[in-house]
Amino acid sequence: MSTAVDNIWQEYVSVRDLLTELKEVSALSDYTNTMRKVIILSCGSYFEHEMTEMLKGYVLEASNGNELIASFLEKQAIQQRYHTLFDWGKQDEPGQPSTSAKKFWKLFGNDFCTNVEIIIKEKPDVKESQEAFLELGHLRNILVHSNFADYIYADKTPEEIFSLYQKASKFIPFIKEKLNEQ
Repeated sequence: MSTAVDNIWQEYVSVRDLLTELKEVSALSDYTNTMRKVIILSCGSYFEHEMTEMLKGYVLEASNGNELIASFLEKQAIQQRYHTLFDWGKQDEPGQPSTSAKKFWKLFGNDFCTNVEIIIKEKPDVKESQEAFLELGHLRNILVHSNFADYIYADKTPEEIFSLYQKASKFIPFIKEKLNEQ
């Protein structure tokens, strides 16, 4: 299934290839610098939307469709509070994202946290997905809380950022699966 992030990526690739073909090196460099930030923000925004929708759906299902409980938890625990669910990493340090979602897992209780962390240790692909998700969220926070227009981010290529997105895309379905097992 193609997402909005996939569409932005395809647009980037098309323009990048055209600028390369036209040998517009300077324009390609400027475009690439801007698109790094756009892709990071797009990923962060996409994952925020997907996570909050998944959590709202989970609450509604877990409460047997009780709209009162679902609405209360959406307004008090989910809506406008996504940024508090995770320890993203050290602000202003792009190379220091968090590598653990323990803060998030603990929201569901210590036993759930312990069980999920055991699974993550045993499954390198899940660990990689979690770390990619946290890194993109961390980079998104740095961009949003810095002067976006002036902020220069050149630590990763757009291709590396998109690769993080692809890895991170498996994290929310993993969370949903673990919650639904309860």
